[in-house]
Amino acid sequence: MEDGKSPFKIILFLAIVAAGYWAAKNYIGTPDTLPWRKDLDAAKREAAQVGKPLLVYFTADWCGPCQEMKKTTWADPRVAVAIHEYIPVKIDVDEQADVAKRFNVSGIPRIQMLLPNGQPGQSLVGYISPDEMADWLK
Repeated sequence: MEDGKSPFKIILFLAIVAAGYWAAKNYIGTPDTLPWRKDLDAAKREAAQVGKPLLVYFTADWCGPCQEMKKTTWADPRVAVAIHEYIPVKIDVDEQADVAKRFNVSGIPRIQMLLPNGQPGQSLVGYISPDEMADWLK
């Protein structure tokens, strides 16, 4: 061993591996369970056709509260049932910056309700728990 530095390097290496595993398990590996649409204009046409409001979710991969909602709120069975009354649309603010700009999105996660005719309804900003979301969607 070189002056006691090897055990430190091993511990550091194991800590980095553990952190990478935790990040992959908790954020990267969580699948979407809801039928998100990605094209807002197509979703608006669908909403007008079926007479349902839209639920537009502004998010980003780097957003911690958004990733937490993916694991908790969007995975909750009560939310999954309630969301069937809407046309759910997920907008990544990095990939669709023009859409985020149209809605003056200044904070994420943001949930924007749109009436079937496209007029804006209520909105929420920040992490929303499964209980809050299930109640809000009713």
